[in-house]
Amino acid sequence: MKKSLGILLLMFSALLLYACTGNSGSLQQGSATSSQGQQSSLPAVKEFTIWAKDWQFIPSNITVNKGDLVKITLVNPDVAHGIAIPEFGFDLKAGARETATGEFTAGKEGNYTFFCSVYCGEGHNGMKGVLIVK
Repeated sequence: MKKSLGILLLMFSALLLYACTGNSGSLQQGSATSSQGQQSSLPAVKEFTIWAKDWQFIPSNITVNKGDLVKITLVNPDVAHGIAIPEFGFDLKAGARETATGEFTAGKEGNYTFFCSVYCGEGHNGMKGVLIVK
């Protein structure tokens, strides 16, 4: 029974792959082309660890390329903080002495100010940085 089900699934997968390629050529050739196309379309991943302390972000400037998947880990050694980049719908918050991770795609070029999105004391309004998307 398991063998029959496996063969049936394999045949269905081959038929589905053939139908999706829209190629009257060899099924094997279409499969290789499709696989290569998928690999080259994956976005680059840029990872950053940003410390939020003493009313500043460290580092305060980060640079990525348009289309990159940006992963940010926010580390708070003291009070609660957040990091927001409204242009990308990104707002990551972490409690006191906590770490949080989030991601977004840098979809458009430009310079974007990021800022602390959780009130953290007297220096809160100066807690800013710049995301540069090339």
